[in-house]
Formats: sequence, structure tokens, C-alpha cells
Amino acid sequence: MFHTIGAVERDSEFEVDPVKAREGLRKLDEQLQSIAEKQVKPPKVRASDLNRVRGQMREATTEISGSFLASVAASLLIFTIFYNILFLTVIKPAIDGPEPVLTTSSLMEDEKTAPFQQLPSIPGAPAQP
Repeated sequence: MFHTIGAVERDSEFEVDPVKAREGLRKLDEQLQSIAEKQVKPPKVRASDLNRVRGQMREATTEISGSFLASVAASLLIFTIFYNILFLTVIKPAIDGPEPVLTTSSLMEDEKTAPFQQLPSIPGAPAQP
């Protein structure tokens, strides 16, 4: 308890002059305003630098030969054909499930039962199998 009283007494020893405080704050505000008003200047680009960059770009584009592009195009075509065959034979049947095989006897049974399935049921009539 004695320590807090001593701390309060030490703080009261230093008095702040309001005029000096306002002057210091005004100077800080001016510094902040001057920093905010400064614009960042972009670096100067020299014509010799531009020529060097353009030369590097030309070198980079000429590194790929025509035979390399042709081989890449051919390999992409072969890969596409291979993937389509793989998809049609393996992937799609695995997702869709097996397709039902219709025989002539199942087609004839479907034709016989189709007219009965289309008729509305009559109330009070016996149910048909």
C-alpha cells in the first residue's frame, strides 16, 4: 500500500506544460502531413534497360523449336485418344453400371404387357396380374 502512494507522488512531481505539449503535437502533425503529401516517384527507366529486356524476351521466345511443339501436339493428341478409349471402356461402365441386354423374347414380353400397363384401372374390377 505504501508503494502505490509513492508512485502517485512521483507522477505528480512532473508537470506537463500545456503550451509546450500543444506545440509538440503541432510539429508532429506537420511532419505527418508532409509525409502523407509526398508521392512515391517511380524509378527511372533508361532506354538501354528497355533494349536489354526486349532482347531477353526475344531469346526466351526463340528457345522453343518447331519440332518440340510438334512433338508436344502429337503426344497430346495420342493422350486424348487413349483417355477417350479408357473412359468409354472402363470409367463410364463403372459409373453407369451394366447396360441391360434386350433379347427378342424380352422385347416380345414388353410388347404384350405394354397395352395392359397403359389402360387405366376400373374401380371394382379384379386386379390383373
